[in-house]
Amino acid sequence: ALAFARKGAHIIVSDLHLQPQQSLQQEIQALGVECRIYAVDVSDSAAMASFAKQVAQEIGAPDVLFNNAGIAFLGKFFDSGLEQWQRVINVNLMGVVHGCYHVIPMMQAAGGARQVVNVSSTASYAPSPSMASYAASKFAVAGFCDVLRMELDGSQIGVTDVCPGVINTAITSSGAAPAM
Repeated sequence: ALAFARKGAHIIVSDLHLQPQQSLQQEIQALGVECRIYAVDVSDSAAMASFAKQVAQEIGAPDVLFNNAGIAFLGKFFDSGLEQWQRVINVNLMGVVHGCYHVIPMMQAAGGARQVVNVSSTASYAPSPSMASYAASKFAVAGFCDVLRMELDGSQIGVTDVCPGVINTAITSSGAAPAM
């Protein structure tokens, strides 16, 4: 967000909770660009549809859609409950699907060159023990990106899959709790 803002882009940030995003908003606005923050749960399709509609009405179609929501659950497969699996899949995979499903049509209608950036993980191709649900969800995001890229071929919308390694974030402490 800061890199885009430094280049003059206006920023829209969504998260499950607004408070952590308020300092980012202030930092971006100090660069002289607009930054709006919204509370939305990416795992909720109706909430994402409402968010996309609100953004379209207030701002218009984004030039770049960056789907970066993610949570992790660390634990061996047979030691983890299905509720953890469901939450990880709902946020990590369905959050990306919901973002694409509700925003890409706006981007297509607006026309012009646009970009979708979905964050999967190195776990999508080099998983580690005790990360079964996380690796499965990120593998699914990577596969989804491949298909989406094929289906958008010939349009002016590009699709990028970013596969970071371990980064010092709160993702592993988020566990199965709602996170964005």
